[in-house]
Amino acid sequence: MDMTFTWQPYAEFFCCDAGSEIMVEVIAIDEAGNTNRCMITVMLEDETNPYCVAPDDIVGMCNDNSLVPDDFNPPANLDAYNALSQAEKDALHNQLDDLFGEPEITDNCNSFTTMQSVVAIAWNCGAGSIRRRFWSVDGFGNISANNCFQNIDITLVHNYNFCFPADASGSCAAVIDTFDIGAMS
Repeated sequence: MDMTFTWQPYAEFFCCDAGSEIMVEVIAIDEAGNTNRCMITVMLEDETNPYCVAPDDIVGMCNDNSLVPDDFNPPANLDAYNALSQAEKDALHNQLDDLFGEPEITDNCNSFTTMQSVVAIAWNCGAGSIRRRFWSVDGFGNISANNCFQNIDITLVHNYNFCFPADASGSCAAVIDTFDIGAMS
């Protein structure tokens, strides 16, 4: 096996080398052409934090079923969210991802886990607001360097009619007609 190689002014390492100790031979050459070599062990570390880009904020109306389906029923407030089991939180996070998007994470070594939590929630009758926080932890324990939040604001739609009985006189047994004063918003 031929082990010839060319000396380079640098040593090249890759993400797959991070966390490893690698033996590097260094050669020094002075102006007279004298050389000296030494072997050193290099411990490679990934010290670059992942970076998070949150999905776009969402603003919508509760009657938009393409945005908020009828069966979407998150906890009413942060205390109720915090009382959920981890499995229930995971199911809610998956539903939020499906409905409102996932963050984009970049990392120099492309080995990371994305995490999320709900940091504010006020939900009632199919409308309200949710603030989601995302972060990522790479394979070497580095945590996202930036704050990554998504705000979801769904507004109630008050679209209903009031009906009042028409003015009439008669006996108590008579049926009284009503009239419609129109939609109020």
